Amino acid sequence: MHIKYIIFSIIILLIITGFIYSLSSYKIKQNYMTNNQTGPEYKPLADLTGFPEGQQEAIEAIIAELRNKKEHPEEFLVRFKPDQTASKLIFELARKDYLKIKDSNMKGGSGDNELMAIYDLVDKKVSFFYYQ
Repeated sequence: MHIKYIIFSIIILLIITGFIYSLSSYKIKQNYMTNNQTGPEYKPLADLTGFPEGQQEAIEAIIAELRNKKEHPEEFLVRFKPDQTASKLIFELARKDYLKIKDSNMKGGSGDNELMAIYDLVDKKVSFFYYQ
């Protein structure tokens, strides 16, 4: 009889622990999404005021090049990717809608939803590389 109560107590304890764990991870994700809709370190590409002065020229060039490719810069979010190369600035771009889908754990290829933009400080040119 005594062993039944111990096993029952352990089962109840495990259920409560699992419930608390799932509730806390849900709350963390919910807070993350409400406080930071754009994902960690991502900023709206079209908002030049959100970038340091040293990156604004590169952001303007990226916006211009996206428009040349018939893209809509306001659909993109961007984050700076530090690099050891002194003559280039590297940025990761992602469509806003894609990041929301990605944050909800949906699987699939990124296609043209994520790309890397490399701005050459010497040549003043932008190159895009799409993630596969």
